[in-house]
Amino acid sequence: MNILAHLVLSGNSEAVLFGNFIGDAIKGKKYLKWEHEIQAGLLLHRSIDSYTDSHEDVLIVRRLLAKELGLYAPIALDILFDYLLSQLWEEFYDFDRTQFIRNSYLSLEKRKHLMPNELSLMFEAMKTQDWLEAYSTKEGIVRAMKGLSKRIKGQPELEKAFEVFEANRNTVILHFRNFYVDLMTHCEQKSREFLSIGH
Repeated sequence: MNILAHLVLSGNSEAVLFGNFIGDAIKGKKYLKWEHEIQAGLLLHRSIDSYTDSHEDVLIVRRLLAKELGLYAPIALDILFDYLLSQLWEEFYDFDRTQFIRNSYLSLEKRKHLMPNELSLMFEAMKTQDWLEAYSTKEGIVRAMKGLSKRIKGQPELEKAFEVFEANRNTVILHFRNFYVDLMTHCEQKSREFLSIGH
């Protein structure tokens, strides 16, 4: 899953949300250096990634994308799923998506000084250019895919993922719905587990 999903799956704790946001930058046992709730967020980030990578509905969609993108399919899928989450938001949540995004930027800003330097720079760009809101439109998601393609060795055309999605719209949405409901349940359970560790 990509940034928007990681944030909204963090629950109500700003510290967990922060830990989930910085998850890709904190490797191995370095998570142990952080305070308890941030640790929970870091562990939740890893759990989301591993659960997503092994879920059958995700694997089905990934195989569709792999016909066009090969080994780059998982990268494109992460971004595509944030687009689908934005499109289907009201099926899963009873609070406003735009307000959630605003609140998330404000929350992360409070701990920006704790972010690794490269992540701090990325966060500034994300906030200034409002990436999370851009994920809700076809134009925004295609632009994000093209931008990421330029930063990847081999420069794959990740935007082809959207063409595959449009050609298989009903199938992809069905599998996303099935997967995301399971993921929400998984995160609720894991959040309780990680927050209870050491308490």
